[in-house]
Amino acid sequence: MSFIVESESILSNNSTNNICPFCNNHFEEQIPPNNLESINKEIIRIKNQLNDLIAAKKDVFTEKNNSLLSIKKYNESYKKLEYITKHSLKKQENEIKSKINTLQEYIKLTSELNSMMSITASWNEDLINLDKKVAHKTIYKPIELFPSSFENELSTIIKDILKSCNLPKYETARFNLKSFDIEINNDQKNANGKGFTAFYNTVLVLAFRKYLYDKANIKPFFFIIDTPLLGLDVGQAEFSNNNIRAGIYQYFINSIEQGQLIIFDNEKDMPKLNFTNKKIKTIYFSHIKDNTTRYGFLLDYED
Repeated sequence: MSFIVESESILSNNSTNNICPFCNNHFEEQIPPNNLESINKEIIRIKNQLNDLIAAKKDVFTEKNNSLLSIKKYNESYKKLEYITKHSLKKQENEIKSKINTLQEYIKLTSELNSMMSITASWNEDLINLDKKVAHKTIYKPIELFPSSFENELSTIIKDILKSCNLPKYETARFNLKSFDIEINNDQKNANGKGFTAFYNTVLVLAFRKYLYDKANIKPFFFIIDTPLLGLDVGQAEFSNNNIRAGIYQYFINSIEQGQLIIFDNEKDMPKLNFTNKKIKTIYFSHIKDNTTRYGFLLDYED
C-alpha cells in the first residue's frame, strides 16, 4: 500500500500527454480517483495491528522464558523429591516392612501359643478324666490282629515248602496260631530231634517270607538264615539230588524273586547243586589270616 501511495504522489507531479502516439489525435485526460486517504487509513490500521503483534510476540517470549524457568524449578524439585524417595522414604519403607514382618511373626507365634495352650488344656482334661477311671491293665493280644485266613494260608505255604524239600514220613503239617509254630503229625517240631527242629525253623522263616511277599505292602528286602539244617541226619543218601538238603537249597534257588536270602552253612554240608545262577553269589570264609582269601563275614575283622 505504501507503494501505491508513493506512485500516486509521483504521477501527480508529472505532465500528461493528451495526444495519441498512433493517430496524433487529442483525447480527454481521465483523472483517476484519489484513494490516498483510505489507503493511508488502512496503512495506519495495519501498523497498529503490527505493533500489537510485536507486543504480543514479546509477551509470548516473556511467558515462554517464565515457563522455561518454571520447568527448570519443577525439574529441580522433582530431583529433590526423587532423592528423598530413594533414600529417606526407602529407609522408612524398610523399617515399615521390618515392623510388618515382626508383627506377622508375632501373630504366628500367638496363634501357635494359643494352639499349644488349647492342646495342653485338652491333655489336662484327659488326665483328670483318666484319674477318674478305674485303673486296669489292657492285655495286648497281637494274635487277634491277624486276619482269619492267616492260619490256613500259612499252613498251605508250609505244606508246599515241605513238598519241595522232599520231607519223608509226614502225614500232616500245619501252622498252629496259638503256639505260633509248626506242627508235624500233630506234634511240636522239637519232637523230631535237634536236626529237624532247625529244618522246621528254616521252613517257618521261608513260609513267613512267602506270606509277606504275597500280602505285605512293605516287604522285607532280605532274610538271613544260619545253618538251616544244623544237626540234620538224613541217612546214607545225604547228598543225593532228592534228599532234604538238596530240596531246601533248590527251594532257595527257585524262590529268589521273593527277596534276598543270606545263608550261612558249612561247605561239607552243602548239596551238590548248580549254583551258577547269575543271581546267586557264593562266598567262602577261610578263617585263614592272609590276603588271598576272605577271613569271615565281616570285612577287616579277625578274631
